[in-house]
Amino acid sequence: MRKRLIMNGLNYRMTDDMRAVLAAVVDAVEPPWGFSICERTGLGSGVVYPVLERLMNAGVIRHEWESPPPDSRPRRRLYYPVYDPSWYRANGLLPEASA
Repeated sequence: MRKRLIMNGLNYRMTDDMRAVLAAVVDAVEPPWGFSICERTGLGSGVVYPVLERLMNAGVIRHEWESPPPDSRPRRRLYYPVYDPSWYRANGLLPEASA
């Protein structure tokens, strides 16, 4: 499995936390938001949000604000994979079958 992610002129070491967050975005049935990624991965927000920023800076995920914003709570920042899920596995960023 690839140990580094090099995209957009950036070079990141792919940690287990980065793989877990990336898998939570790539394998999601519905677009995930930060707290749902924390719940799915078991990681705290102090880990998840910096990892999401790194993955967005690398250009492998993107975000959109929930629209329309709900009346009952603040709108969520939803995360999406940039590429087809098979691209992440073919490039060694995720295992062949992630949870």
